[in-house]
Amino acid sequence: MNLIEVIKERKSIRSFIDKQVSIEDVLEILEAARWAPSASNLQPWEFWAVTGEKRQELVGKLLEALQKSGTTYSPSGGLSEKYAERLNKLISDILPFIEKAGIIDPNWIMKGSLSFYGAPVVIIVLFDKGSHSNKINVGIAIQNILLSAYDKGLGACSLNIPLRFESIIRETLDVPKNLKISNTIALGYIDEDNPLNNFKSSRAPIDEISKLIGFDER
Repeated sequence: MNLIEVIKERKSIRSFIDKQVSIEDVLEILEAARWAPSASNLQPWEFWAVTGEKRQELVGKLLEALQKSGTTYSPSGGLSEKYAERLNKLISDILPFIEKAGIIDPNWIMKGSLSFYGAPVVIIVLFDKGSHSNKINVGIAIQNILLSAYDKGLGACSLNIPLRFESIIRETLDVPKNLKISNTIALGYIDEDNPLNNFKSSRAPIDEISKLIGFDER
């Protein structure tokens, strides 16, 4: 499989089987992140892989905080019409897969995200504020993680919702003040029997998101 195929076929996984990912695979995935490009080669990141009892502790505290807060899933407000349409399409497209999976909990997206959909490994992506670097550098490294996981036959899902309870993550994992939590990633073996994992989100057509300038002069 070539790189373009990997990029196009990768998808977010929202259900995992109870099988541990080897430390060798985790380190190779983080190695892919290590080789991501960054402005001035500052490499303003750290990647913490969490599993076992500490992961269970983190999930327990996040779910407890969710219950106490009464927070429910609601898409970010203030979206322009174009982005609201894209969000609505995503919700409409994934709904049949949620129904096939037998999910009826209206707050499933929050509980699933805060439990990392049962993935045995959670990668915490951290940005060093002292670098004064553009955070897009971390995004490039995250893409390397997701593609590397897919290449190994593993599933992954980039999750931002846990950051709503960032203070709990910081306290549980003892994250120093200079590091900003940029994102979290669920990592594990795919539950092939769960209909949720058959869903793949669409993309806007190329002419909607690109502009070619000067090419007609050739």
